Amino acid sequence: MNLGHQNPMPDSVDDKKRQAGIKTPKKTKKPLDTKTDAELWDQYWPPSGWPMFEDIIDQRAMSTHRCPDSGMVHGMSYEISIEKMPKQPARYTLEINEWAYDNQGHHRLTTPLLIRFIACSRAASKGAHEGGAVTPCFDTLRLMGQTKMLTNNHQTSNAALVAAYIAARIAKGLVPDIKRILRLYKLV
Repeated sequence: MNLGHQNPMPDSVDDKKRQAGIKTPKKTKKPLDTKTDAELWDQYWPPSGWPMFEDIIDQRAMSTHRCPDSGMVHGMSYEISIEKMPKQPARYTLEINEWAYDNQGHHRLTTPLLIRFIACSRAASKGAHEGGAVTPCFDTLRLMGQTKMLTNNHQTSNAALVAAYIAARIAKGLVPDIKRILRLYKLV
């Protein structure tokens, strides 16, 4: 019996592969930037270059109003999500939902405003597109279920102001009239 002899049976799958000359890939680490919503909110809100969003301090809010004449309950809510990829600016999504319940319990839900933008300075991005088109900071703007193409910087500014105004009103417990506000800012 030879006590210095190694066990010819490999202990694990990796040992079998190593003995056969097969290289095993190194285990990859988890991405470093896996933060919770609260951590992203604390670090990246308010977005730089967008001062109209500084008054919004909550990531989500809801408000309701009961109409005494018809018995309908109207409500609105907003939610802001932040997506951060390594070596890229943060991407923000502000979604505003509106709903109504009648006295029989029937309900209607709409998303009248969804705005998705990147936190870059609007002033720095004005000359980024040739032909004086839209600021590239805005990724998506959906009004009343329709994707809207922004044709100038004035519309871009108005869309950001509308989103900030409506979210601030909801956070204060008010239910603003979105259609009237969109008409005032000439977005519909």
